[in-house]
Amino acid sequence: MNANASGGLKLSNLIGIFALFSFMAEFTIMTPSIQAFAMHFHDTDMTTIMLANTITGVVGVPMSILAGWLVNKIGYRPMGIIGAIVMIVAGAFPFLFPGLQEYWPIIFSRVMVGVGYGMIFPLGGALIILFYKGRQRSRYLGVGVMVQFAFAILFSLVAGWLTTIGWNFSFLTYLISVVPLVLLIFLLPEGKKLSIEDAKAKAALKANAPKAKIPGATWGYIVVFGLVMWMMYIVVNFLSSIILGERGIGDAAAAGVMASCFNLGNVVAGLLFSKSIQLLKSKVFGVAGLVAAIGLACAYIAPSVLVYGIAAFLIGLGGSTVYTSAQNSVGNITPKAKVPLTNGLLTAAMNLASFFVAYWLVLCTGIAPVFGGAAALVVGAICVAVVSVVCIFIPFKAIRKGLGKQPTDALDEAEEGLDVMGEASQDQVAELA
Repeated sequence: MNANASGGLKLSNLIGIFALFSFMAEFTIMTPSIQAFAMHFHDTDMTTIMLANTITGVVGVPMSILAGWLVNKIGYRPMGIIGAIVMIVAGAFPFLFPGLQEYWPIIFSRVMVGVGYGMIFPLGGALIILFYKGRQRSRYLGVGVMVQFAFAILFSLVAGWLTTIGWNFSFLTYLISVVPLVLLIFLLPEGKKLSIEDAKAKAALKANAPKAKIPGATWGYIVVFGLVMWMMYIVVNFLSSIILGERGIGDAAAAGVMASCFNLGNVVAGLLFSKSIQLLKSKVFGVAGLVAAIGLACAYIAPSVLVYGIAAFLIGLGGSTVYTSAQNSVGNITPKAKVPLTNGLLTAAMNLASFFVAYWLVLCTGIAPVFGGAAALVVGAICVAVVSVVCIFIPFKAIRKGLGKQPTDALDEAEEGLDVMGEASQDQVAELA
């Protein structure tokens, strides 16, 4: 299987890229173990216990930005392999200390996992954006999301089962990632220097090209769809154990299944993503957002585990489609030299959303106390619905740019030429430095 003319990737190389997405599912590993941690480290307050589940994403944010800046110097393969090794080793080592009474080694482990995580998570989407255009790009971004959340389901189920053996056994879940690591070592392509881009850059150097810039619309996609909207979606997971317990419709095990329902929605979203944007085009943000809003509303009124599970699935389906559409849009309008940075910023926003969600829950309870602990579901449903309706009337030219046969379109060829010229000027500056 070959990519577009600039890529020439084989199927094996694609498998290597998709292996990167499996590491992005790390966020599910510790979730089933929080209560077990609280029981073992009974002298540690719950806020600190929860830090094990959130600090990885927080550390991953600055690391991802740094990775986005350095990847063109270090290389995609070395950064991906090193990041994977750091995640596996740092994630698994607390298993060796079953009698541990101090909690700081757990936090240290999670910080180091965040370092490796930040190195990896800008890479998968960036490589797909670099090597592919149009429908192939959207198709493979969707497959990447499907792989990510398929592993999220696997990790959450395995970690939950291992936690029943002992509080420290959940850390062994990281050893599953040895398989994707082997795939990275042997199959991951290097995107640092694409031959055709190098040739264009040399030609552009002679033309004294202007510097490539990140389009202003990129920041809107990052803030609105990467941070704010994603934060509203994931409350369904954070509230599941509380709501199921309060309503007497499920226990902690059932709450874990609800997380799998959300992840399954993300898997299906990835599977259908290419068809979704072909069918809905610029309206994909509005329609998919409304699906997520309906899911949030259903989660609030859910009288049973079945209904809550369906709601979680709808939120994952709609929310992931919106996020991947934003990722695709950013890739369509970002100069290639800036792709690692912008993709890193978008995924960093997703991780910040996981950190801010706790504050969002408190804020919503204060705004609408009448809805109790489930207030974030009601407020989120309203906010997501309003934004989605507005999105239906926005043209979103960036998502349309990825449809059809752009490489043969004169206007798009001219735009890509400007992007490459910008990259060339950056190389020229680097040489002068």
